[in-house]
Amino acid sequence: LKMDDLQQLADDMTAKEQQAREETEAAVEEAERQRAAATTAETRAEQEAAARAGLIDPASGWATGWVDGTPPICSASMLELLRQMVELRLLRQRENSIVNFPKRWVARGAADETIAVWADELAKREAAYFE
Repeated sequence: LKMDDLQQLADDMTAKEQQAREETEAAVEEAERQRAAATTAETRAEQEAAARAGLIDPASGWATGWVDGTPPICSASMLELLRQMVELRLLRQRENSIVNFPKRWVARGAADETIAVWADELAKREAAYFE
């Protein structure tokens, strides 16, 4: 084998390792998404079961399934917000994720020029409005 052949084999192995890593990451992310989706329903079911068992909300004194004086929809909304924040963070760790578009836009060098075009257009519209 020549040195070029060895280098090509090494490059091929590295590419396969990278592909396997990306596939594994994608599978883990999908499993987390499915778990998070199930968690919202499970959380609500747990709150209802706790209320049926007589667990009372200390803020209201009632066995309604409320948590800290807030109705279940509020708890579910807060949990969903936290889930989305975690998902966004996970997506940002993937280089080609759509949420990284602004970084790629700046890296291409188009940001300053595009912002200048927008700023000029807005300045023209503002001037025309106040004339």
